[in-house]
Amino acid sequence: MSRVLALVGNRPDVCGVAAKKYAHLLQVETHGKALGWGIGFYQAGEALLRRRPLDDREVIEIAALNDISAGLIIAQIRTPGVGALRTENTPPFRYRDWLFAQRGTIGGFDQIRDPLLERLPEFLRCNMRGETDGEAMFYSFLSCLDEAVGLDRDRISALQIRDALRGAVARTDQLLGRSGQGDAAIDWFVSDGEHLIALHRTGTMMYRRFEAPEELEALLPEGPPGASLHPFRCSVIASGLDDPPEKWTRVESERLVTLNRTDPPAIEAL
Repeated sequence: MSRVLALVGNRPDVCGVAAKKYAHLLQVETHGKALGWGIGFYQAGEALLRRRPLDDREVIEIAALNDISAGLIIAQIRTPGVGALRTENTPPFRYRDWLFAQRGTIGGFDQIRDPLLERLPEFLRCNMRGETDGEAMFYSFLSCLDEAVGLDRDRISALQIRDALRGAVARTDQLLGRSGQGDAAIDWFVSDGEHLIALHRTGTMMYRRFEAPEELEALLPEGPPGASLHPFRCSVIASGLDDPPEKWTRVESERLVTLNRTDPPAIEAL
């Protein structure tokens, strides 16, 4: 079991309210099976993490979502798969200002792990801390981005991020094909603090857009006078939900979804 909820908007105060509004989408009854969860977010331009690799409560809810005021958040709850139950194996993963989460497990990962990691430059490989397929995919993406434009640039465009995601998933599919496996059935969420881009292959991704004044008023029914007069834009995206909530839109499989702090989601073929 795995679910991811992410959001990005231009007002951290209201984004925090939106995160609280949809935190219930990550609420899970464990039925005796322990789950892990993590949250990645940005404050004052810094990527921060809160992670709990093992949570054995009967009903898990990520209460930390209720007290985060951030303009970009990635949260995941999951049944631990590849790797031991420790913090380093718990998504989201972080490298410098980058955050990454993966929904789905790559079948046959043990057969492609070594050749995949061999293609990483040493400065990336030495920063890996866990054993999961998700972290390996993250560093494969960073490697593709480094090969194309370098990771030390001040600004990297959404187009360059999308191209690196395409390169990383193609590299993975190629290695899986050589080992007799099918293409990777995964969803990826990656952010540099300005963009939030999702690569979708599982068939269960959907999003909700907030920008109308009446929608802001609904989020802030008891907000300070005039709060709704300040421009507000926010997009919430999720993977792993069984049914879309009201006013949410499904995303077709084999798509890339690009979100930023102001514009509506941009969707294109993978």
